[in-house]
Amino acid sequence: MGWVPRGYGRARGGGRFLSGDVPGVPAVGCVHPEAVILFGQAPAARSTSLRNVLGADVNAIREAGRLRYVAVGCDGFVLTAVITQAACEELGLRVGSEVHAAFKASAV
Repeated sequence: MGWVPRGYGRARGGGRFLSGDVPGVPAVGCVHPEAVILFGQAPAARSTSLRNVLGADVNAIREAGRLRYVAVGCDGFVLTAVITQAACEELGLRVGSEVHAAFKASAV
């Protein structure tokens, strides 16, 4: 992916992400697992207010009662989403599944 000056970058699967505007300075972004949304298929263009939609692969699923912590790899970084057991089953998630992870820019 790499640093992209002032604006949107592109990620695998056609996803976009917002980038910083300080050249040559590494950036760290934190997104709470409750703010990460998983889609089985990419949402249609202009069908949502989400500005950060990234193609991803499921790396791990950890059970916590009725919740599942799903770690997804997105071109060099990992996001974790917390979803219900029912949502995990409905999406058919397994390690290696392809998904789209999304979060609002205000969640970073």
